[in-house]
Amino acid sequence: MKLKYTGELDRVTVRGVDFPRNKPVTIDCENLAEKMLAWPDVVEVKRGAKADGKNAS
Repeated sequence: MKLKYTGELDRVTVRGVDFPRNKPVTIDCENLAEKMLAWPDVVEVKRGAKADGKNAS
């Protein structure tokens, strides 16, 4: 699962995992992912269209 921190700080570190602002981070620990998603400044990154408008295939 990929998560992205969107808060005001440049980065946060939780359980040794560094979350730079607005950059996706892959999380393998399901427990950590659930806890991070409870934060209002953390969102799940879903696979979708690329920035240039082309589909990600």
